[in-house]
This record gives sequence, C-alpha cells and structure tokens, in this order.
Amino acid sequence: MRTKQYNFYSFYLKTMSGKFKATFQKFHSFIFRTSICPLNILNEECTTVDSSWANNSIFHEATFLASPVLTNEIQPELVRKKASIKLLKSRISLLKYYVRMHTRCTPFGLFAGCGVGEIGQHSYIELAELNKFKSSTRLDMSYLCALIQDVSKTELIKNQARYYPNTSLYESGKDLRYTEYHFFKAKRKFTLSQAEQTEYLQKVLQKAANGETIDGMANLLVDEDITIEYAREYINELINNQILASELDPSVTGDDLLTQFIGKLEDFDGTEEIISSLKEIEASLQNIDNNPIGRPIALYESVKEQLKPFETNYDEKYLFQSDLFVAPKQASVSDTICNTAYQAIKAFNRLTPPYENPLLEKFRKDFYKKYEDEEISLLQALDVEAGAGFGKIDGQNGDIAPLLEGVFFAGQQFIVQDIKITPVQRMLLKKYDDFLKDGQTKEIRITDQDLEPFPETWDDLPDTISVMIEVIRTEECFEDPLITMGQAGGSSASSLLGRFCYLDEKIHKHVKQITEKEQELNPDKVLAEIVHLPESRIGNILMRPVLREYEIPYLANPSVGSNVIPLADLMVSVPHGKYIKLWSKRLNKEVLPRLSCAHNFPSNSLPVYHFLCAMQTQGLRSWIGFNWGPILESKPFLPRVRYENSIFSPAIWNIVPDDTKQVPKIADKHFHKRALEFKKKRNIPDKVLLVQGDNKLLIDFNHELSVQMLFSEVKKKPFRLEEFLFDDQYPLVKRDEEVFTNQVILSFYKDKKPTNE
Repeated sequence: MRTKQYNFYSFYLKTMSGKFKATFQKFHSFIFRTSICPLNILNEECTTVDSSWANNSIFHEATFLASPVLTNEIQPELVRKKASIKLLKSRISLLKYYVRMHTRCTPFGLFAGCGVGEIGQHSYIELAELNKFKSSTRLDMSYLCALIQDVSKTELIKNQARYYPNTSLYESGKDLRYTEYHFFKAKRKFTLSQAEQTEYLQKVLQKAANGETIDGMANLLVDEDITIEYAREYINELINNQILASELDPSVTGDDLLTQFIGKLEDFDGTEEIISSLKEIEASLQNIDNNPIGRPIALYESVKEQLKPFETNYDEKYLFQSDLFVAPKQASVSDTICNTAYQAIKAFNRLTPPYENPLLEKFRKDFYKKYEDEEISLLQALDVEAGAGFGKIDGQNGDIAPLLEGVFFAGQQFIVQDIKITPVQRMLLKKYDDFLKDGQTKEIRITDQDLEPFPETWDDLPDTISVMIEVIRTEECFEDPLITMGQAGGSSASSLLGRFCYLDEKIHKHVKQITEKEQELNPDKVLAEIVHLPESRIGNILMRPVLREYEIPYLANPSVGSNVIPLADLMVSVPHGKYIKLWSKRLNKEVLPRLSCAHNFPSNSLPVYHFLCAMQTQGLRSWIGFNWGPILESKPFLPRVRYENSIFSPAIWNIVPDDTKQVPKIADKHFHKRALEFKKKRNIPDKVLLVQGDNKLLIDFNHELSVQMLFSEVKKKPFRLEEFLFDDQYPLVKRDEEVFTNQVILSFYKDKKPTNE
C-alpha cells in the first residue's frame, strides 16, 4: 500500500507541477489572537466570579451574547444568594465564561479577538486600551436566512424577483436530478430529487439561465391551450420544489448578508417600507459597534423590538453574532520566532508520511474502472446510482441522507483495525520506553539525528500553508525563545482567516495577498472559490468577502458577476487513472477548487461539496505535524515532547472513571479534599487544561469552584488533561503590567525553483 502511495505522488507531481524544488517563504504580515482580559488577574477573582459578573460590564455583555438564557437565570439567583445546587451550577457556568475571557485565544464573541502585526526585529505586542477595540455585530445567519426566506415569500417580492436554475441540476437519462432542502427543527435536511425533463421545463430553464421573473417565464408558456394563470401556477410549483432558485437566496461571499439583502431589495418596486425597517436595524447594529465594549444590554433589546414586525421566529441564543478586532499600539514578531516555527515545520515534514485521501482514491479508481480516460460531467460522475459516487469507502457510493450512518445493529461485526507501526511511531515508542526507564527527565527530546532517517519532501504540500503557534517566551529570555506548535498546513493559508476579513482592512489585505499568491503559482489554472451554505448557522464562519476572481456556486448565490463556474460547466476525468482532473468547458482551463474558511467540510456534508473541498489537497498532505500514534495515544501519562525551541506536545494525563471513583459529587463537603488526593496520586500540576475536542478550559486545583467546574464537565466519563505552559515572565502580549495569552498565525508560500534534474 505504501509503495502505491509513493508511486502516485511521484507521477502526480511530475505531471501537474513539472520539475522544481520547493521551499517556503513567509508572508510579512501575521495574525495574532488573544483573550480580551489578562491572565495575571484571574487567580484573585476566581472565587468571586458572581460579583465580578455583576460589576464587570464587559463580562456582562460578553456573557449575554454567548448565553442570554444564563444571563436571565443568574439575575434572580444573585439576588437571593441561596446556597443551592442550582446556584452552584450557575456560578460554574459563569466561571467557565470568566476563565475563557482570561485564557482562551480562539475568537468567540467578545471573549477573544484577533489583530494584525508585521514580522520585525523584536517580538512584542502592546495592546491598546479596551475602548480602542472594535466589535463587528451582525444578525446571526440562522435568523438572517429565515428572515430572507419569509420576506421572499411575500407576493410583492416573489413576483418581482428573478429566478435561476437550481445550481445542482443535471441530466440523468431522460430526467433531471437536483438537490433540494427542507427545514427540520430549524436545520436544513437535503434530499436528492428528480423531475421529468419535459419540453416546457426545458424552455423555462433556458429562459431562467440568466435570471427571469415569474411572469417572464410564464409568458413563455402561454399558448391557445395554456392560460397565463396556469403557466404562473406551473412556475410557482417549480419554485416551491426548488428547481428554480431566487436571486434573494443567501450568499456566503461578498458584503455582509443584511447589506446584500437591502441592496437587492432596492431594485424592487414598493419595498421602501421594508428597506427603511432593515436600514434602521442595520443602523442600530452599527450603533452598538460605535460604542466601546461593555455596552448596556438595552442596545440589543432595542434591536429585538425592531425585528418584531417581521414576525420571523428565532432562538434567542442565536440572534446576534459578534467578532472582535483587537487593536494593538504595536505588534511585531521577530524573525527569530518565525525561524523557530519554520524549523519545526521542517521537522513535521519528516514526521508526516505521504497521504492520499481514501475517498478521492476510491473515486479515482471507480471512475477509471467505469469511464477510463473519458471526460464526464462532474454532476453525472458524482451521481449516486449512475456515476462513480463519492463519500463512502465501505463498498457503498455516496449518499446525501446518511440516516443510519454510524448506527450499530445486533448481529453486525465490528471491523478489527490492523494497526501498522510506521518508522516514525517506532522511533516514538523507543523514546517513550527510554523516558520510562530514565525516571528523571520531564520531557522527550526529538533531535535532528532522530529525524535523519525520514525523507524531507516539500513538493507534496499546498502552495500556501499556515501555522498556529503560542509564544511561551520571547527571544528576550536568556534561555532562548520557546513556542508550542502541534501541526502546520491547511489546504490554503487563507482558511483560518477568511471570516475575519470583515473586521479590519489589514486582515482583508493579508488574505488577498495569500489568494493572489496562490493564483500566481498556478498561472495556467483557474482557482475558484467554493460557495455553499450547508447550514444556516454555519454561515457565521463561512461568510467572507470575495477573495478570488472565480466562484463555484452550489445551493448558494455567487458574488462575482459573470465569473461564475456553474457545476454544469465542470467536467471530470482521470487521465491514465493517475489523478483527478477538473476542467471548465467555457474557460477551457483546469479548475482548482478552494475554500477560504475553516469549515469542517467532511462532517455530514453533501457529496458534491465534500468532493470539491477534498480536491483542494489532491496528491498533497493537507497537514504535517506531531502525532503520538494509536499505540501511545491513550497511555495514562504522556510526557512533553520538544524539538529544539518548539514544544510539539504538552504533557498529557488520560483519566478514566476508575481514577476518580473516590471523588464524591461536587456539592459534597469532602469534594475538594478527595479531588486534591486524586491530583496528587496522578502527579497533576496545580494548573492544567481540560481538553474537549478543540476546546481547552483552564482548571486551577487551588480553587474549589474551579475543580467543581472540572468535575461538572466530565462527570464520570473519561477525559484528558494537558499541562498549562504559559510563562508570564517573557510574554508576547502585554498592556502595561497586564499579561495576556496568545496565538500567532504565521503564513508561508511555496517558492518554486527550477532544478537541473
């Protein structure tokens, strides 16, 4: 299997890339992320979190945006001050938010945000005062999509709107197939539908190709046998069945969606009242942002009042979406830190073997077996029944209604996975055994000598990559700088940054430099942005400006005018069975799909969308990094792993229910004592991070409420703790005497140099 993978990459790189030697150069701008509040005042206020919430306007506003329900519940509790379990749970909920706003850098509402800096001689980020920070408050995409749908259904709007063929339409024998969605519990549920391809339908679709009104299409069908009323009824049926899609349907690129909607309505007659109401809402949202953070909740309540006339239902928790731009007085990261990160990238390169996406591999083989070197319409090739399908690797083709996926039935056999130990994992096993035998060292060190047996290959990495580091200590430390870094990569360096372009023009400019560099590195190909809205709320992270010249729309509206590449225009082939090639008939060029946002697209996505996103890294390693491997990953304790001045993995404690069976319920008077006994037995430091997927929550065993927070989260389930490495002696981010945690996103681009080989 491994030999085949290497052969595939060798052929792919020679065919697609020519002969060159690739190294990486850094972009000179970087993005930093930090919590809104400093770390070094957290300890003193941990036990008085309820009074802090009551007296801290910033904490109050941030909590309201994150959980309006909690905000409403906690008010009477604080007044009564009853020592009840309900109050304890409320205080724990508050503490989670409070700890987050002092420790976690991942942007989330007003708890943390991002800013821009430049590579320089020194590593130092000095934050401006809080009143200089800039929020971006919008209506949540779940509400906006529902509002647009409600307004679009009114006769006034519906009769003036222009309609287009559903972007997923394709021919299947004598019929047409397409994807439509229905709402179930406020979520989109997609199904594959089929329509008979009649003469009337063909006429309508041809007329709608460039956009047409209901009357425009209906008049096309009127003859001596068909009245205008009957023709309109037929067109409305096509709209209701989503064979035709409205120009007002949401887009995830371009201006803010509310601004887009207002702009489209301005072309309609009789919409002055609606536009006036929407502009008042837009002005109220802007008024919120014009005030420094720590604003009264009444500003948000006034927006709710303005929304009432539209009678669009919403979940109070999902009404406002806010992001934060962190304004620095100065922001610089040194070449020393950048070079430290790049050395880590070089080590990751050796630690990560070649990879071919198994879904693309299956599609490639199935397609070639069925069509050989023939060029086929992409939508036909992905058809579940007639084509090669996409999305399964267990012998089934892709399905867009995986109702029973993951469900285990009586009588089924579990598949026993054959774990093969790679040379890298063998090296780590030896390192781990040596660590256990030594008994004195606190960490495992990986050296260049350890890495020497593993090949260093740069050609099979994307054209641009990003790396997120945490600067534990800057180069000011006499022991040299120290960073943490677990992996590097991504299909594009833009993927982590796209949604933050609205916050500040400097971020937008930085991301545009990335996308333009990618196009520059592929002059003979078209890099096209994938435009798709799988779920309304996901639009909050998918919404981004126009970042590329071309777009591929799929069940969403594009924002690039005539530079649209319809799915019907895309052809797919597998030349010689070696690699998958997408081709635009209209442009007569190869197309490389791109997604400039951090959406977890493999999770329950439609086959077409999944395929286009997967194609971003065909023949490439989408990430390189450190991985303990399946044998060591679940060990009770894993030591810190370090390479030069980079920590690849912090110390980890894997806890199972038996480890904590002596710890009573959190309200028990002996709880904290027993929890500290558990901590001592497992040799856990005072401060650790509770790891839950991508979320990390700081736990301080010195504070009972913090430990209660830990056990209220994990209950009696297995959980993972990770050492908290931040050092406040040589911090990167400061404001006067305040010290902040940090994350820095560095971006690199491939520098291709011809070889003489």
